[in-house]
Amino acid sequence: IHLVYRREGRFHEGQHNPMENILSNRIILVVDDDDVVRKEVSEYFANSCNSKVIQACNGKDGVNKFKEHGGIDIVLTDLQMSPMNGLEMIQAIKDEFPSTQAIFSILSTEKGKEHRDLTRSLGIAIWKLKPFEGASLEKAYSVLLNRAK
Repeated sequence: IHLVYRREGRFHEGQHNPMENILSNRIILVVDDDDVVRKEVSEYFANSCNSKVIQACNGKDGVNKFKEHGGIDIVLTDLQMSPMNGLEMIQAIKDEFPSTQAIFSILSTEKGKEHRDLTRSLGIAIWKLKPFEGASLEKAYSVLLNRAK
């Protein structure tokens, strides 16, 4: 099952990507405890957008990778993970790096209504349901990154 796709099918390496300019060379931290999802999302952004991708297998690992690598532009995380979930990870990163300009986003099978207040208080910019269309996520990041200029 491919969790990242375009309407017309998978985005294959070498195809022209209209969002390439804004996401090219951006550093994206992909955090997911599902190896298949993490790998596929990472490959999508690396191959389709020419982004530098750092992978983490859970929230605790995500915090450590954020500390290790400077200049992360986007954090894309699963919600439900152990030993630290995505919301806890984002809170830990924001507590330790209060001036971070990273865009935080959640990928989840949950709609997030029960997390709405916490989502707002943490400044989570994007909440996407799995499976999602890569193009829609690229467009959302493009809008946010252009606003930040």
